[in-house]
Amino acid sequence: CTQASCDEFERADSALLFDLSAHYEINADWTLYALLENLTDELEIVAREPYGARSGKPRTFMLGSTFNF
Repeated sequence: CTQASCDEFERADSALLFDLSAHYEINADWTLYALLENLTDELEIVAREPYGARSGKPRTFMLGSTFNF
């Protein structure tokens, strides 16, 4: 519920999301990583307050690297 009264339009939907992440260590100082959020691309209402319904995050892919020096 988004408020204590929990009326019909004050209720957020339940959701099950799947995320994937991976990393690959090139050497001791350099690592590549990938992240895929919301694998199934399910859009649900995550909040209704304030100012009306808002959907969750769509499928998102990130790719990056870290380097230690």
